[in-house]
Amino acid sequence: MCWDNWRGGSVPTGSTTGGLRRCCWKPSSIRATQAGTCYRAAGWDLLGETSGSGLARPGRTYHSAPRQVWVKPLCADWRAQLCATSGGGEAMSKPCCRPSRAAIKEQRAHKKQQEQALRHQQRQDGLLPHAPAPLPNGCSAYATIAEEQQAREAAVSGQVRVLRRELPALLARLGQIPDPRQPKKCRHRLTVLLLYGLLMFVFQFASRRAVNRELTRPQFEANLRLLFPELETLPHADTLFRLLRDIDVAQLEQAHVDLGSAA
Repeated sequence: MCWDNWRGGSVPTGSTTGGLRRCCWKPSSIRATQAGTCYRAAGWDLLGETSGSGLARPGRTYHSAPRQVWVKPLCADWRAQLCATSGGGEAMSKPCCRPSRAAIKEQRAHKKQQEQALRHQQRQDGLLPHAPAPLPNGCSAYATIAEEQQAREAAVSGQVRVLRRELPALLARLGQIPDPRQPKKCRHRLTVLLLYGLLMFVFQFASRRAVNRELTRPQFEANLRLLFPELETLPHADTLFRLLRDIDVAQLEQAHVDLGSAA
């Protein structure tokens, strides 16, 4: 039902709001204690009374006086306009923008045909689609705790061995990068911060919060300092973020290129 809040007068022909013609009903309300004689004489119809409980909200109760709801048609053919459809009269609302079930099926079929045509074209061009290796569906390959611990130690020792072999040359090259920070406010050395960021990448932390949570664990921090004595103090991840925000990224890329060419 389309309401109109104009007092008096008729609605201009063709006036719409949001796709709805404002010419169906005009509402009004009075206290339930009143007789509504003037409304009846003017041709208004009584719909009913409110409950007097106010707005319905969870956990809240409101008390108000019951009111009578009166309505009056603003046009003679209000029934025809309320029941009008797009084919038999003027539409009372905007057409639905949601696609129908048949349209959705047609879109899916069209998308599937395009994907098949693209794969066929790739095969003709010699570009085989990359299929990721399926995940194993078996149980763990480790039978005992000792085997799992030995495998973990072997993986860590292999990574640390590579890092320790390349670390001196890398730190020497990183130490040549200009430090954008203020010297009097620096608590951590530039090489320590960059090494800290390198470890973030090696351990594959997803966020700075994860770094602050995991790297500051006492046992983890003790083991980290045994492997990397250069880490005199562990900085905060936000400190590294501010450094990488202001530092010349081209210098970091050049340091990586120099390390690869020297190897």
